[in-house]
Amino acid sequence: MVESKRHCPDSRNDGSSKPIRRENKPRRAMSLHQAVAPCMDNFDAAGVTVTGDDSWFTTVVLAGGSTCLPGLAERLEKELHDHLPSYICNGVRLIPPPCGVDSAWHGAKIISNLSTFPGPWCITKKQFRRKSRLMRLFFFPLINLYNPINDHNIIYDQHLKACDLSKGHWVQDPRGSLYTNFTCPTIPHSKNCFKHGRPNGDFLFWRWKPEGCDLPRFDPKAFLNLVRGKKMNFIGDSVSRNYMESLLCLLSIEETPEDIYKDADDRNRIWRFPNHDFTLSTSWTKFLVVGYERTYANKTGTGIYDLDIDKIDKQWVKDLPSTDIAIVSAGHWLFRPIYIHRGDETIGCIFCNSPNVTQISLREGFKLVFSAAFKHINACSNCKANLVTVLRMFSPSHFENGSWNDGGACGRTKPFGVDEINLQSREMDIRTSQIEQLVEIKRDSLAKKKFEVLDVTRAMLMRPDGHPNSYWGNQWMKGFNDCTHWCLPGPIDTWSEFLMMLLGQLM
Repeated sequence: MVESKRHCPDSRNDGSSKPIRRENKPRRAMSLHQAVAPCMDNFDAAGVTVTGDDSWFTTVVLAGGSTCLPGLAERLEKELHDHLPSYICNGVRLIPPPCGVDSAWHGAKIISNLSTFPGPWCITKKQFRRKSRLMRLFFFPLINLYNPINDHNIIYDQHLKACDLSKGHWVQDPRGSLYTNFTCPTIPHSKNCFKHGRPNGDFLFWRWKPEGCDLPRFDPKAFLNLVRGKKMNFIGDSVSRNYMESLLCLLSIEETPEDIYKDADDRNRIWRFPNHDFTLSTSWTKFLVVGYERTYANKTGTGIYDLDIDKIDKQWVKDLPSTDIAIVSAGHWLFRPIYIHRGDETIGCIFCNSPNVTQISLREGFKLVFSAAFKHINACSNCKANLVTVLRMFSPSHFENGSWNDGGACGRTKPFGVDEINLQSREMDIRTSQIEQLVEIKRDSLAKKKFEVLDVTRAMLMRPDGHPNSYWGNQWMKGFNDCTHWCLPGPIDTWSEFLMMLLGQLM
């Protein structure tokens, strides 16, 4: 309920005023006038009119048995006068129930006799159930919608181990998300799409259905037991951070984490689940390897970068020895002019037209960067012997009618079907390059370190409906749409279902 800060003169005529109060403590119920007054106030502020009448919302018709209580209409009118501005409350009109306790029945009788009945007045059973789900999700967020899975051991099922989770399609799921933007205590401002006005929640009622098997729903209790006593570090850019924030929301269903570290730029974070001795952290890096932006004489950036694949970014390397599970990802920063070097040798350039410089494809650029990162992890002498490195495959953007800085948007409201995505797309080409590097390092690795893949590219190609678009509230980039990151809750929560299956098989 949005409460008004404006007020009406008190009916006692003592010159005092009574603003509508914002309660700091949750209340079990609100009084009748507290429910009606903000509705009138907000309709007035919105300027909503019906057939030219701009004061229609000041008429209140009472109906039902409880409204027949003696003095209720008079009391409600008095309370509304005390809680509304004078230009609204002077026009308030209360109409007692004309048919007493049978008012609702008589109203239904009138509607059923209209020539337009049942067309605009009725909904099907399926529509009612769908609307009920949305109401439950957005208007009753404190209800725990999570139904725990009883068969925790399903993550070790051998037939699931042979199932290729990357191939499948999205199917409707009436259960919706495990959490809401209200119930997640750690949800970030820019991924809280409903807070910023996203009008539809249909994108939450889909689940990923792999070919040949069923993917179990995420179980936060089982996951926390699986990673008890371990540290999981998300290494990568802002999409990697987006994934960590999704997992935080899911795990918060079972245990509220402690926020124990944040750097000055709010890029590197550490969260702790004390009851499970589990640590979740992020190590921010644009390219995995060392990279610098070229600047003009006035020190402003040119948008052109130089990468040295012989040098690994120290920001994430310093955290690697204490890590048990490393979720590695990067890529979106490679979509710009980049010169790639190996020490003093210039190998070539991505998205450049410089003379006498070898042009490198985006796929080759990914290969060089991820090969360097994987070789460093494999050769890490002070890392834990049983370190698990998970490559989270490239997460596609869905800009249409332009890119991020020239009007591109992503306003779709439902997933693509399998036949609607391009399996020869640039995103799938990047995915292939990443898999090739992972296969190569697994072949060359003689240590106990494990390298695995979280293959989400194909599934996320089908989810153009899951991005914030314009509903991200970024104060520094107003007017730009976000079709790269993912809403919370949203399709990105499925990644943790993939991860739970993978870790269950490995650990």
